[in-house]
Amino acid sequence: MTDERSLDDLLREAADELRASTDTGWQRAHERILRGLLITLRPSTPVRGTSEEGGFRVASTVLVGLLRARLDERSDLQVLRVSLETDEHDALTGIVLAISIAYPGAISTVAEAAREATREIVLQTLGDQAEVVDIVVADVHTLSERDLGDPTPT
Repeated sequence: MTDERSLDDLLREAADELRASTDTGWQRAHERILRGLLITLRPSTPVRGTSEEGGFRVASTVLVGLLRARLDERSDLQVLRVSLETDEHDALTGIVLAISIAYPGAISTVAEAAREATREIVLQTLGDQAEVVDIVVADVHTLSERDLGDPTPT
């Protein structure tokens, strides 16, 4: 190098200049990127499943994602929160599902349908039934015009 500056000095200067000239697009995207990282880095506990070949474990975030995907097919409810409970051996002991139900509508019927869909996904995924599926109707909402069709998935 001709001016006696080290590579570290040049990199430090370049980094300082880049920090000083933050693009407005980065400022807009900053929060979205951080939220994505937090979701990506969210720790996941294992949930034990069984099959004819033996035992296996599924990440709790995978099971929650499957439950949300199934329930999101319905226009008459919205999933607000899914909590899984496991024992010291990672066996699923219970699920708490907080939902919002479209109103006017049959609240108890929709809640029971959510419970059954949850049990079905758990059975398909883990090969075992969830002992307890607690449904908490935490809110109600109105249907938008696009949701006015048949609320059950096809």
